[in-house]
Amino acid sequence: MVQRYARAACNNCHLRLPKPYLHSVTAKEQTGSSGWGYSLGRSVYGKKKSKSISTRFYSPRKRYTLKTRWYCTNCFVVKHPRVASSRGVKSKKQIEQEALKRERQIKERKRKERENRKKSFKRSKEGAVKLRSHIQEQIKKNKQKFSKSNINNINLGIQKLNGVLITSHPYTGENEQRFNTLNNRLVTETKSLKSTFYSNCTNLKLKLLFSFWTDPWKWSVAGIILLGALLVKLSQ
Repeated sequence: MVQRYARAACNNCHLRLPKPYLHSVTAKEQTGSSGWGYSLGRSVYGKKKSKSISTRFYSPRKRYTLKTRWYCTNCFVVKHPRVASSRGVKSKKQIEQEALKRERQIKERKRKERENRKKSFKRSKEGAVKLRSHIQEQIKKNKQKFSKSNINNINLGIQKLNGVLITSHPYTGENEQRFNTLNNRLVTETKSLKSTFYSNCTNLKLKLLFSFWTDPWKWSVAGIILLGALLVKLSQ
């Protein structure tokens, strides 16, 4: 004998489905009511039963019973949203809406990541261009303080940096791997140019000014430490 699931009809759309595919809701429902009333009667007990009269009054009341209703998934979510939410039941429309929402969130996150990569690379590029311009300006103003070999070494570092800048143009921020490669190359060549200029500059004043221009925060921290030490010494 083939075993089959019991079937029931949805209370809302009347679609008949096996009960495992339906959702039951048991609720108290009113089945009837009664109004005000009274009754008169004679007692049938005792010696004075013919003379004994009883009077009864009835107040209004409603009659309830527990009934189980069956719903398909879509009707269950619409008719009883709180119960459906507590049971973790979702309609096909809700699932599709959540999938679309997740897809929009993923697209928005990717767009923000792309914009952040683009901005980060733009800042690195602007910093490299400023450094190149500053070094070229310093060599032009103080050419007598650099030897020919020093200038050649610095120009070689500038050429390498120019090569990275040309390769990275234009950058739209689409590819994360390309961003990491280009950004790492740009940061590496920028640091290399800084160290090349610093090592090929023999003038102490130019070195200090270049160090202050490239890393002003170091001098700020040093100034705060010196000022604090001076204040401590004066307070003693």
